[in-house]
This record gives sequence, C-alpha cells and structure tokens, in this order.
Amino acid sequence: MPDIIIGLILFAVGVVLFAIGLPKKSGRPQFMELHVAPMLYPPLVLIFLISGLAEIITALFGAAR
Repeated sequence: MPDIIIGLILFAVGVVLFAIGLPKKSGRPQFMELHVAPMLYPPLVLIFLISGLAEIITALFGAAR
C-alpha cells in the first residue's frame, strides 16, 4: 500500500511541475529565463511523471511480496 501512495505523490509532483511550466499568455514562464532551466526542467518533470507512473503500475500489478 505505501508503494501506491509514493507513486501518487511522485505523479502529482510531476503534474504540478508540468502545470507550472506551461507558458502564460505573455510568453515563457519567468523561471525559464535562467540559462540552464530549459535544459534541466523537462527531464526533471519526466523523471517525476515516469517514476510515479512506474511505482503505481508496480503497486497495482506487481508480484506479491
């Protein structure tokens, strides 16, 4: 049961980071003005989304321990 909770938390963090990174009507988000943000932000979001999804799938369909 803790595995699914951890997976949901990781996935929620990824969704929140994705929502924060969406461009506003005025253009790019303000934090993207940093030089390294466009290179590091997308992989960081994907790490949270994929690890959360993997944890959820493992908790639901994984082998019994």
